Amino acid sequence: MPTVLFRRGQVVAGFASGFCVQFALMAGVTYLPRLLQEGLGIPAASSGAVLIPMTLALMVGSNSSGAVFRATGRLRTIAAASSLVLLAAAATFAAMSPVLAVASSAAIAAALGLGVGVGMSVSNLAAKTGAEPADAGRATSMAMFFRGFGGTVSTAACGMLAPTVTAAGTSSVFGAVCVAALAGLVASRFIPREIAS
Repeated sequence: MPTVLFRRGQVVAGFASGFCVQFALMAGVTYLPRLLQEGLGIPAASSGAVLIPMTLALMVGSNSSGAVFRATGRLRTIAAASSLVLLAAAATFAAMSPVLAVASSAAIAAALGLGVGVGMSVSNLAAKTGAEPADAGRATSMAMFFRGFGGTVSTAACGMLAPTVTAAGTSSVFGAVCVAALAGLVASRFIPREIAS
């Protein structure tokens, strides 16, 4: 692990962004089916169907953010937008979990997936373009490592914050996602306004 990468603010911002995005993704994937089945009594097939819009929105967000970056070079704006969408979706889940239905859960899950998808490419691009050309591959692989680490921490945190599905547990889980989204928003400030695409 080349420690020189940690001296570059943009690279560290990419690492942090990837951690936060994957934290949000794993919270959604691991906790939403439990919330819908155990908390709201929705059948397993329907709860699984809620994750489909999230997955599709993730793909759309990832492809769209890459296209927007190629067209504009504005990586900071894309990173901030990702964090804001994640924050809005997580705050909505935290506040409205007792009154959610399948359709509303699917719509909010899609917003969560969109924010994750937009942020995934940001983390790699920020890390790669912030490093020296000789370290670009290392920076990209480290960004992937921090994304995986974010998912691991998220899974453990969800289990700790909500051992049983309750309104308070749901608020805690998605409150943690709100904190991750805010951390991603702070990290986006260390990404240059424009980067040559």
